[in-house]
Amino acid sequence: MAKYDPKSLVTNGYLDDAISRVVEGMDKIADGFKSEFVKVHKKVDKVETKLDNIEVGLSEVKDEVQGLKTDLSTTVSKREFNAFKIKLGRFAIS
Repeated sequence: MAKYDPKSLVTNGYLDDAISRVVEGMDKIADGFKSEFVKVHKKVDKVETKLDNIEVGLSEVKDEVQGLKTDLSTTVSKREFNAFKIKLGRFAIS
């Protein structure tokens, strides 16, 4: 870089040097953001994988609950069972 003289005119050399320093600084900042972005992206991928596994697990649980509902729909309710028990008790007494 040319020696800075505050009283001299701005030359193309000064401008080129200033611009190159600004661009270098911006490159360093961008590289920092890029590395942080990569870290965050990896973490988001892990979270998405875990969420996919949870969704699969939940669908299995939903299927199991649906199967239990189907099984229970064919069983007699407690009220119906008690009514049948009373009728059966009447036949046993007589």
